[in-house]
Amino acid sequence: MVIFFFLFFHAAWAEDKISLPPTLAIAQELLVAQGICQPGFAEDVGIQVEPLSRGYELWLVPCAHWARNPAWLAYVKINQPSLPLGYLMKPIFFVSYATHEGLFANNVIHSPQWDASTHTLHSRYYRNGIEFCGSMGKYEWNEGLQNFQARDLRKQDDCTNPQANWEKLIP
Repeated sequence: MVIFFFLFFHAAWAEDKISLPPTLAIAQELLVAQGICQPGFAEDVGIQVEPLSRGYELWLVPCAHWARNPAWLAYVKINQPSLPLGYLMKPIFFVSYATHEGLFANNVIHSPQWDASTHTLHSRYYRNGIEFCGSMGKYEWNEGLQNFQARDLRKQDDCTNPQANWEKLIP
């Protein structure tokens, strides 16, 4: 009976796992081969798919984990029946901040949190793994641009003062 329960539970759980579309699977293999993404991390953590608006989905693909900072790649799946696969997977770049780089565009989002009610993606990067410094962002889905727009980006470079205010960079 225990074996039956385990097999049933395992089979039911396996059906819920989301697989990468062929185009993303190839891209993920290349990122692993280059040492950017960790092997098996996406499968272990699980891919997250969220509806955005009619014909669009947000795909968050786990890539790696660095000092309390899970790194995810973001794509928007655009359903287009006229294309050979019936869809296009568009990589998303975010306005990000790092102490030694300043503002830059990045295809990685750290510790993403999706808010379905506002179609907003939140990120949080812990500098040196410390909770009270780093950067945090808020990105809102814009269907007209088929992209996310930065609505709020803050930084805290001082990792010695937990009471320091977070400086607003955007808007």
